[in-house]
Amino acid sequence: MRRLTLTLLATTATIGLAASVASAADLPRKAPAPVLPPPPPPYNWTGFFIGGNLGAGWARNQFTDLGCSTAPDEGIKTDLCTEIFSGGRDGTAGILGSHNALGIVGGVQVGYNWQFPNSPWVIGIEGTYRGADLKGDHQNSVTVRGNAESLFQGQERIFSKTNGIATIVGKLGLASGPQDRTLWYVVGGGAWRRTKLASVGNWVEFDCCHTIRLSDRANATFAGTNNRWGWTVGTGVEFGLWDNWTTRIQYDYLDFGTKSVGFNGVVCNPTSCQGVAREVNLKQQIHLVTIGLSYRWNWWR
Repeated sequence: MRRLTLTLLATTATIGLAASVASAADLPRKAPAPVLPPPPPPYNWTGFFIGGNLGAGWARNQFTDLGCSTAPDEGIKTDLCTEIFSGGRDGTAGILGSHNALGIVGGVQVGYNWQFPNSPWVIGIEGTYRGADLKGDHQNSVTVRGNAESLFQGQERIFSKTNGIATIVGKLGLASGPQDRTLWYVVGGGAWRRTKLASVGNWVEFDCCHTIRLSDRANATFAGTNNRWGWTVGTGVEFGLWDNWTTRIQYDYLDFGTKSVGFNGVVCNPTSCQGVAREVNLKQQIHLVTIGLSYRWNWWR
């Protein structure tokens, strides 16, 4: 009897253990934790780049006449050059006025950026050359009393065209935005430009009785080309489009100071003409707004 009881107990325990194992096997298993992809690496601005830019510009040109270094004679009164073009006895004719020269610009940029490791700061160097078509003109009217018995009156239209602009600048930038794909930057350095100048004018001298002799009428044409170095500062923002392509918008201010420009021309009256060398002071500043597209090589990161 005792042996039968032990056998029944052992059988019951075995059946219960098997049922527990079966129940545990039927329970749902816990899903494994999802494997997330690694975050994309931050954008890196280091590398050589080359690209193109297009935009608009305007130049502010102010003129002051310094006079004639070679005065005409032989029937063309010397006073007509020296008095009119050097400011006259009251100094008013030396101020020739000013104008804005507006137009489009476009060209190329090339340079190198270097981003500090584990830092948003970027430094670089960049050179640009832009063809330009900044044109403008204005008319200047003068009345100058040459001496006690004469009075000069005249009109002159002055033209300018800036057709080439180059810069070489250093750059300091700060990367921000998602993945550091936005670069805010400032630039500063040297600037060069080429400007062509011309003028067309006519003058007349009245004598003491306000009469005009035929020989007292004159007209003149002058032309000159000036290449000049100055300085520039600017600011812009650049965006990383894809791994190697960027786009930007930039403003630049260029200042070329006040310097003299030599004019060569001809002054004529109804009976004769003579070549004249003339000198003009030109004060010039240029403003540029451009958009650009660049391709960068990921070298020496």
